[in-house]
Amino acid sequence: MNEDPESENENESLLESPLSNKRAGVQARRVLFFAITLFVLVDVVMVGMGPMFVRMEELSICRSYYFQQDPSLIDDDGNVEETLCKVDAVQAELAFISGWLGFFETIPGVLLGIFFGRLADIKGRKFVFLINLVPLYVSTIWISVVCYFFSTFPDPKSLWLSSLGYFVGGGPQMLGTMLLAMIADVTPEFDRAKAFVFVAVSQLIVEFFLAEVGAFLLAKDLYLPLQIGLPIAILAIPTMLLMPETLSSLNRPHVDFQALPTDDGQSSTTTSPPVGQRGTGWNFRIRFWNYFDALFTCSSLIFSGLWRKRKILIIFLVFFVGVLDRGTFAHVLQYISKKFLWKIAEAGVLAPVVSAFRLLILVIAVPFTMQFLRRRRWETDSIDSFIVTFGLIGIAIGNSIVAICSTWQQLTFGLFISAFGCAISPSLRSTASNLVPNTSLSHLYSSITVVQMVARLVVGPVFAYGFKAGLTSGVLGLPFLIVAAAHFFAAFMYITYF
Repeated sequence: MNEDPESENENESLLESPLSNKRAGVQARRVLFFAITLFVLVDVVMVGMGPMFVRMEELSICRSYYFQQDPSLIDDDGNVEETLCKVDAVQAELAFISGWLGFFETIPGVLLGIFFGRLADIKGRKFVFLINLVPLYVSTIWISVVCYFFSTFPDPKSLWLSSLGYFVGGGPQMLGTMLLAMIADVTPEFDRAKAFVFVAVSQLIVEFFLAEVGAFLLAKDLYLPLQIGLPIAILAIPTMLLMPETLSSLNRPHVDFQALPTDDGQSSTTTSPPVGQRGTGWNFRIRFWNYFDALFTCSSLIFSGLWRKRKILIIFLVFFVGVLDRGTFAHVLQYISKKFLWKIAEAGVLAPVVSAFRLLILVIAVPFTMQFLRRRRWETDSIDSFIVTFGLIGIAIGNSIVAICSTWQQLTFGLFISAFGCAISPSLRSTASNLVPNTSLSHLYSSITVVQMVARLVVGPVFAYGFKAGLTSGVLGLPFLIVAAAHFFAAFMYITYF
């Protein structure tokens, strides 16, 4: 007696589903553990060495300034008393150098971000993550070399060359993008928001300690954060090699470029782009010229679907202005240092304070608010909209206070109010993930990353010229007023469409 093969396969699937679900749960927890570990190791550079980078840039500019004005103020080791570096000429040049450095570091991601997101859907998330680590380490070393060998690199603009390596991989922002995509790969839709919040809380806890340790080490010696932090950060390479690849033929049989549904329920008609995959399997055989062809082809196809969803557009807008706030915290160190005549290491002490504010809000305020609103029978979408709107308004008010403050206590209060925006990103990512098919998640996250990197192109020059204009006009907090206005506008647009 012959049984129907299809029925037999269905029975086997039913028998295997409990075991498959158990394995999937184990893999999800394993991926989450590795992802958080990698976020920690990357933040050693991005957060722990942040104050050191600002001081190195300031010292390079200060040296160049006093070499022309009064060389006697430069000691034999090339150091200048930090209090002498707070003059307007040095601070204006520091804003210019650091602002355009951020601009140049972002260009590779804007040009290549979508392509490397596309590449991650073919070659794997681990591959794209790993090729982005080396440029991060090289950039860190280059900034230190320019500062240490000041006689060889007298022009502070040599710091801009640190961005060249980011053309390999798309820039450091792709690191976080790949980790979030890997988490989304193995996490069910109803658990994604929880997973993203858990990652955000873990990052805040780590940032709290790393910022404190980084400021402490910087107060001891300029190069001590590098000497201790870089060997730790390099551990990200073996850690990623041990992490399981979440892209497989089981959960990503092919790269789906099917049209995304639009707001009116219609779907756009696009054809799949030519890819390096030939036949079955995951063979990647694209030559050098095909890289650029794939970049422009994928960009047009991805955005042809995403841009037709009005809500996705608004989400992109919120992510864009959110970078103006998070991206300016590196500049807050310079602002505090100049306004209150503090050393960079002293200003860096406020970084863990801000992380503590955000941690309390994510762990206590946000869950309490969500539970309270659920008891009031609010829908999940309405709760997310409330959190995003409240966060946008909080950032706008907080930056306004930072801009006009006259004491460090007022500035701290402004940073506290601004910290209410920390819950925006997890809510937005969860909302956006539910608006697109699972097969387009990596494309969506890569597109969000590109939007954020375009914002980083803007934030550097805005702060540079805004800070310079503020020094001239006497309104030192002008860049933060611009950030506040942008968030008020984003809040208005979000309320209108959500």
